[in-house]
Amino acid sequence: MNDNAVRLDPAEIGRTLDDLAAIGNRFAGTPGEAAARDYLLERFRRLGLDDVRLESFEYLGYEAGSASCAVHGLGLECHPLQYTATAEVAGEAIYLGDGTEADFERIDAGGVDLAGKVVVVHSMFPFDLVTVLTERRIAGLVHVCETPDGIVGNFTGALYPPPLESPWAGRPTSYPGVTIGALAGRALISELTCAGPVEIRLSHDGAYSAREAHNVVGRIPGREPGQVILSAHYDSQAE
Repeated sequence: MNDNAVRLDPAEIGRTLDDLAAIGNRFAGTPGEAAARDYLLERFRRLGLDDVRLESFEYLGYEAGSASCAVHGLGLECHPLQYTATAEVAGEAIYLGDGTEADFERIDAGGVDLAGKVVVVHSMFPFDLVTVLTERRIAGLVHVCETPDGIVGNFTGALYPPPLESPWAGRPTSYPGVTIGALAGRALISELTCAGPVEIRLSHDGAYSAREAHNVVGRIPGREPGQVILSAHYDSQAE
């Protein structure tokens, strides 16, 4: 960097994070996301960055509707798994543990075919499983999150690579999905171990439409050729 480069001030960084947190929900397409964008644009300008600007891009926006998950007629509290198909399905439940390569090898060794089945899996990153679950033609996905205190988290079912133009390849996924909490996950796994084949019924209703968002861009000149890109997201998951 040159001698006039922006200096990091821990207190100022803390104030910036507090300001963003005070905005609240910054889910893509909401007023909160727009407020965070405008806040960062002004901060970049006040900090003296060069060539501060907005870069617009199109993306497939998501609006959550309803979700349901039931086993043996017992409904489990759940949230929609974002960017999964809008559908209602029923199928035999297959527990996949953490959805690791070893877990798939285990079910393959047992001759288990996932086609038409409802997969139950623990994962912080359900979007990492899209390719393999799509190839195996599952009917639906029950994602168990480990959020404590009975909280059911909001997760996305498809993330990378992000398609930036129609027809939005890979989104939504070919299967519907829901997220249930850790306690409900334990109850569900208990059901799977106490009986023979268990059917899960689940539904996900979400709306998808093309929307516009913006990158907030600024440049800090350096003394040598080349570029270093530092990036972060300013949006948040839904409340």
